[in-house]
Amino acid sequence: MRYRALDQNYDPMFGQGQNNFLVNKAAVVQAIMTGLNLFLGEWFEDMKSGIPMFQEVLGWRTAQVELDRIFRTGILGVQGVQWIEQFSSRYNGTTRTYSFSCTANTIYGSVTVTNIPTPRGLS
Repeated sequence: MRYRALDQNYDPMFGQGQNNFLVNKAAVVQAIMTGLNLFLGEWFEDMKSGIPMFQEVLGWRTAQVELDRIFRTGILGVQGVQWIEQFSSRYNGTTRTYSFSCTANTIYGSVTVTNIPTPRGLS
Protein backbone atom coordinates (compact mmCIF):
# COMPACT_ATOMS: atom_id res chain seq x y z
CA MET A 1 0.00 0.00 0.00
CA ARG A 2 1.19 3.51 -0.81
CA TYR A 3 -0.33 6.71 0.59
CA ARG A 4 0.56 10.38 0.24
CA ALA A 5 2.05 11.71 3.48
CA LEU A 6 0.38 14.56 5.33
CA ASP A 7 2.20 17.28 7.25
CA GLN A 8 1.47 18.35 10.85
CA ASN A 9 -1.52 20.39 9.59
CA TYR A 10 -2.89 17.35 7.71
CA ASP A 11 -2.10 18.95 4.34
CA PRO A 12 -0.68 16.73 1.56
CA MET A 13 3.09 16.91 1.17
CA PHE A 14 4.63 17.70 -2.22
CA GLY A 15 8.05 18.53 -3.67
CA GLN A 16 10.16 15.69 -2.27
CA GLY A 17 9.42 12.90 -4.74
CA GLN A 18 9.08 9.48 -3.15
CA ASN A 19 9.66 10.97 0.32
CA ASN A 20 6.14 12.39 0.08
CA PHE A 21 4.66 8.88 0.21
CA LEU A 22 4.18 6.41 3.02
CA VAL A 23 4.22 2.66 2.45
CA ASN A 24 3.10 -0.47 4.30
CA LYS A 25 2.25 0.05 8.02
CA ALA A 26 2.70 3.82 7.94
CA ALA A 27 0.41 4.05 4.91
CA VAL A 28 -2.34 2.07 6.64
CA VAL A 29 -2.08 4.25 9.77
CA GLN A 30 -2.32 7.40 7.63
CA ALA A 31 -5.35 5.94 5.84
CA ILE A 32 -7.03 5.16 9.18
CA MET A 33 -6.43 8.67 10.52
CA THR A 34 -7.64 10.24 7.27
CA GLY A 35 -10.77 8.11 7.32
CA LEU A 36 -11.54 8.99 10.94
CA ASN A 37 -11.20 12.68 10.14
CA LEU A 38 -13.53 12.47 7.13
CA PHE A 39 -17.15 13.41 7.80
CA LEU A 40 -19.88 11.37 6.14
CA GLY A 41 -20.85 13.04 2.87
CA GLU A 42 -17.76 15.26 2.79
CA TRP A 43 -15.95 13.55 -0.11
CA PHE A 44 -17.77 14.20 -3.37
CA GLU A 45 -16.51 11.01 -5.03
CA ASP A 46 -17.98 8.76 -2.32
CA MET A 47 -20.74 10.39 -0.29
CA LYS A 48 -21.14 7.19 1.77
CA SER A 49 -17.61 7.15 3.21
CA GLY A 50 -16.67 8.91 6.43
CA ILE A 51 -17.72 9.13 10.07
CA PRO A 52 -21.35 10.25 10.61
CA MET A 53 -20.39 13.16 12.88
CA PHE A 54 -23.40 15.37 12.15
CA GLN A 55 -25.80 12.46 11.65
CA GLU A 56 -25.00 10.40 14.77
CA VAL A 57 -22.24 11.90 16.94
CA LEU A 58 -22.30 15.69 17.37
CA GLY A 59 -25.46 17.09 18.91
CA TRP A 60 -26.88 13.66 19.77
CA ARG A 61 -26.96 11.77 23.06
CA THR A 62 -25.21 8.78 21.55
CA ALA A 63 -24.30 5.95 23.92
CA GLN A 64 -20.69 4.87 24.29
CA VAL A 65 -21.43 1.49 22.71
CA GLU A 66 -22.75 3.26 19.59
CA LEU A 67 -19.74 5.58 19.43
CA ASP A 68 -17.49 2.53 19.71
CA ARG A 69 -19.41 0.89 16.84
CA ILE A 70 -19.09 4.00 14.65
CA PHE A 71 -15.32 4.31 15.12
CA ARG A 72 -14.65 0.56 14.94
CA THR A 73 -16.60 0.41 11.67
CA GLY A 74 -14.58 3.35 10.34
CA ILE A 75 -11.31 1.63 11.19
CA LEU A 76 -12.37 -1.74 9.79
CA GLY A 77 -13.41 -0.09 6.53
CA VAL A 78 -9.86 1.03 5.74
CA GLN A 79 -7.95 -0.84 3.05
CA GLY A 80 -5.28 -3.02 4.65
CA VAL A 81 -7.00 -3.42 8.04
CA GLN A 82 -7.88 -7.05 8.74
CA TRP A 83 -9.33 -6.95 12.27
CA ILE A 84 -9.22 -5.05 15.53
CA GLU A 85 -7.11 -6.73 18.20
CA GLN A 86 -7.90 -4.34 21.05
CA PHE A 87 -10.24 -1.38 21.40
CA SER A 88 -10.78 0.69 24.54
CA SER A 89 -12.71 3.90 24.97
CA ARG A 90 -13.85 6.43 27.54
CA TYR A 91 -16.97 8.53 27.36
CA ASN A 92 -18.02 11.29 29.76
CA GLY A 93 -21.70 12.07 29.24
CA THR A 94 -21.50 15.28 31.27
CA THR A 95 -18.70 16.89 29.29
CA ARG A 96 -19.54 14.85 26.18
CA THR A 97 -15.93 13.86 25.58
CA TYR A 98 -15.00 10.60 23.92
CA SER A 99 -11.56 9.07 23.49
CA PHE A 100 -10.38 5.73 22.20
CA SER A 101 -7.27 3.69 21.64
CA CYS A 102 -7.13 0.85 19.18
CA THR A 103 -4.69 -1.81 18.09
CA ALA A 104 -5.55 -3.08 14.63
CA ASN A 105 -4.05 -5.97 12.74
CA THR A 106 -3.16 -4.96 9.19
CA ILE A 107 -1.72 -6.85 6.27
CA TYR A 108 1.66 -5.43 7.42
CA GLY A 109 1.34 -6.17 11.17
CA SER A 110 -0.20 -4.48 14.20
CA VAL A 111 -0.63 -0.72 14.50
CA THR A 112 -1.94 1.43 17.34
CA VAL A 113 -4.22 4.38 16.65
CA THR A 114 -5.76 6.81 19.10
CA ASN A 115 -7.81 9.99 18.96
CA ILE A 116 -6.01 11.27 22.05
CA PRO A 117 -3.80 14.14 20.85
CA THR A 118 -0.35 12.78 20.01
CA PRO A 119 1.87 13.55 17.05
CA ARG A 120 -0.30 12.62 14.05
CA GLY A 121 -2.54 10.52 16.33
CA LEU A 122 -0.42 7.43 16.05
CA SER A 123 2.28 5.43 17.73
